[in-house]
Amino acid sequence: MAQIDSIVQVQITRQTAQVDITSFDIPLLLVEMDDSITAFASDRVKTYTSLEALEADLGSSHTGYVMATKLLGGDVKPNQFKVGKVNRQTGDEESYVEALNEAIDADDTWYAVITESHLDDDIFAVAGVIQAMRKLYFTSTSSQLAYTSAQTVVYTSTVQYDLNGAVNGDTVQLTIAGETYTSTFDGADWGNFIGTPTQTFAGAFALNDATGLLTITNNFVDFVVTEAAQDVNGVVAVVDTEATDPIGMDIGQRLKLRNMTRTIVMFSNTADADFPEAAWVGGNLPYTPGNITWEYKSLPGVTVSRLTDTQIFILENRGYNYYIPVKGVNITRRGKVAEGECRYHADC
Repeated sequence: MAQIDSIVQVQITRQTAQVDITSFDIPLLLVEMDDSITAFASDRVKTYTSLEALEADLGSSHTGYVMATKLLGGDVKPNQFKVGKVNRQTGDEESYVEALNEAIDADDTWYAVITESHLDDDIFAVAGVIQAMRKLYFTSTSSQLAYTSAQTVVYTSTVQYDLNGAVNGDTVQLTIAGETYTSTFDGADWGNFIGTPTQTFAGAFALNDATGLLTITNNFVDFVVTEAAQDVNGVVAVVDTEATDPIGMDIGQRLKLRNMTRTIVMFSNTADADFPEAAWVGGNLPYTPGNITWEYKSLPGVTVSRLTDTQIFILENRGYNYYIPVKGVNITRRGKVAEGECRYHADC
């Protein structure tokens, strides 16, 4: 089906609860910098009202400045925006989650965050933080894995045991699909994990004797560790588990599987150069929440992606937004969060 045939606009008016719109129009750009950026020597977050002020602090070649040009490139733009620091000074490097938490502590008066990094692991980690907040996270990816139908996926989960002081006969165990798997210490080594009553799980167990970290992997089929426990050195304890993470799966599906309702991902062939999410946020965030749709928007300074109908079908099913030409007009499609719904700031 041609894209022009699938576009139908429907206007729906519904009564909604009143929301506090304070800071709803303020974005945060979370960007990497080292100690050469002296303007941020003592500031974790700074507020700007112009590109000129940002250029004076970062320089026109800095990625943060490039992102801001996209943010302010349209006729509609935020009156102010904030820039947060991700420390990349050698020896003091921090993760995006660490930087985001520091930014939140320093200045929480923003609503939407955009990160310089488009790496899957950074996106996934930041999405997890934002999911627990009344904020949104906009990002993009150029990975062709997003519309690759056949993916080699390995589902991975971890369990952290404390094996200190283990003696002969001690055990660690976990439960998957109602079956308990147990490893027993023989005084020198931990044995294979044996299932009771049957050995139905086809995955692999790898226990690090030194750290106590158990890694469970399974090709192609998802699984859940419902509980874990240990009986080591006379102490019986319940052990925390980590949710399954599909390695080799595109970021859209990973976010959708985790029901991430506050992260918005756009596929773009030029994501790393154009930062389409910044242009998208800049032209829409200033509007009162619920008054606009984020679909059918033009993104100044952003190159469209030319996609086949098959690629578009896959992208939509995996929770992506995208920017394409339709009958000579460049427009965004979907306007939805990764989980698949229109939420919070937009009706679509």
